[in-house]
Amino acid sequence: MKYISMLCMCFFMSELWPWIIPLPAKTDEQYQVLTSIFSSKVATSIVKCIRLYDKTYQKEIIGATGFSKKAVLNVLNRLVKFNILNEGTERVERNGRKYWVKWYTPTFLGKWLILLLTPIEKINREDLHEILSNLFNLYATSLAKLCLKLNMDFNQYYVSLNKAYFNELSKVLMNTKKHCSVAVFGSSALDYIISLDEFPKSDEVRIGREISISPGGSSANVAVALSRLKVPTAFIGKIGSDDIGRIVIKSLINEGIDLSSVIIEDKRTPYAIVVIKNGFDKRIIVPLSDNMCLSISNPSEINWSIVDEVKLIYIGEVFIEAASALSSYARSKDKIVVYRPSTPFLNMGFEKLKPVFENTDILITNMYGWSLICKSSCKKLRYDDFISVGVKYLIITKGGDGVDVATENYVKTFPSIKANIVDTSYAGDVFSAGLIKALLDGSSIDEAINYASRVSAISISRTGGRSKIPFLEELT
Repeated sequence: MKYISMLCMCFFMSELWPWIIPLPAKTDEQYQVLTSIFSSKVATSIVKCIRLYDKTYQKEIIGATGFSKKAVLNVLNRLVKFNILNEGTERVERNGRKYWVKWYTPTFLGKWLILLLTPIEKINREDLHEILSNLFNLYATSLAKLCLKLNMDFNQYYVSLNKAYFNELSKVLMNTKKHCSVAVFGSSALDYIISLDEFPKSDEVRIGREISISPGGSSANVAVALSRLKVPTAFIGKIGSDDIGRIVIKSLINEGIDLSSVIIEDKRTPYAIVVIKNGFDKRIIVPLSDNMCLSISNPSEINWSIVDEVKLIYIGEVFIEAASALSSYARSKDKIVVYRPSTPFLNMGFEKLKPVFENTDILITNMYGWSLICKSSCKKLRYDDFISVGVKYLIITKGGDGVDVATENYVKTFPSIKANIVDTSYAGDVFSAGLIKALLDGSSIDEAINYASRVSAISISRTGGRSKIPFLEELT
């Protein structure tokens, strides 16, 4: 088969109709097919009233077109002859009498011609999906054959398709803009999660119980958890224009998050290999990749206006210079600032992070993060060191040992909530989202800690990547 791109549009149209029509290989047959449809108003009227996946009866067609019976029958015969329609008869009973009636269904070629003449909004979603899948598979197969036959580089076509997809995606993301209560700044990634009974020793090969793939990235997980808790949330970060980027961004779109400030770059989207032993002990490996953290080297990377619109900002995997600028700007606008630095930033020590701490209302880390920043700092750290530079609440999650909260007036340990622990992945992300949700709802810090612990306890009792993040309905 040859393919003809639908460029036969009027010159004044602003865009081309998106379909490609498969035609017979022989030129004279192509001409016959096209003229059988487009040279007659009767023919186009008939094609428009033919059902895609069901029979259309002759009597219906004659009544729907408004042309004479003779004219309609002549064209129907021609459409059958040129393999655009199939025809058949069946016996029906009406008012006690039996009749033979004629029906028509579109052929493979006929479906594409119907599609050409049918507005997209009039095609139901299931039919449209099937049509597009068949059309793309047909075109891709022929393109692959042609590339192999002529020794052409197939990858250049893949690159073109990928580029077109992300160009259109950027327009879709702008349409997700909405009024939000929280802006989450950080990273998105894809997690490859492997479950093991024991970690392998040096040179040892171990078989994993299972492997799952889940969109991740700590800050993106926080945004998802907030959205599921009915907190209108915007996510601001970077994704790469690659296969992983498509998976990651689609998952965020499906969560109803404002993604209008997401930056798409021609780089590789980060991914992580998460190895979990018996649901508790885990190792995370993040391959070195192009820098995909927000920075202030390019001022346009950060949408400052979104800080003005929200009540609270969450800062995750963001370069220190950008985190410092964000926290300072948010504090000047009387916004709540939640800072939860990831491992690489905690490794830089207290002194490096101090400019961010000075404008942070709530600082969240876990015991491992606390040990890292203590080891990386010039002096022995105490909780008071953070409070004295401006942090209002220092929150340290300790797993089964509960949660420490330090303020200017007290240090308190909140007990953990009992849970059937299956997988502790995302526990900190879900805890952070629960805390933010409760605070925005007017809860005290004590109430917010308890609520966050409840939400987190639900998540660690499940497996399955982001599917373990609970919805608000599960907490009522």
